[in-house]
Amino acid sequence: MRSSDISIEYCINCPSHQVHTRHKAEKYKGYYDSLKSSLESIIPGITVLENQIPSSWKTYPLYDNLGMPNGDQTRLNPRIGAFEVSHEGDVYFTLANFLKKINRIMAKCEFTCF
Repeated sequence: MRSSDISIEYCINCPSHQVHTRHKAEKYKGYYDSLKSSLESIIPGITVLENQIPSSWKTYPLYDNLGMPNGDQTRLNPRIGAFEVSHEGDVYFTLANFLKKINRIMAKCEFTCF
């Protein structure tokens, strides 16, 4: 494990849960590719892990029951709708929380802005 590792967990295999959601796998993959490219351009030596974590991170509660060992990496089983950026058990960004904040702002705006 290196301190420059960042894990990005994102939703995959979206057609398998289309009954419950309207996710598009290519949208989540696009978010990942864009963020990975940006991080690599501004942080020299960073390693962006796609739906996996270093096995040594498995001890952090955030990653309980999320993955299966695969050598020195642990492959994550991404949650439906997930897009989370984490490092050593700390979540730096989650799409779900971001969308909740946007919805709260819009609800407030509905009552105060119009």
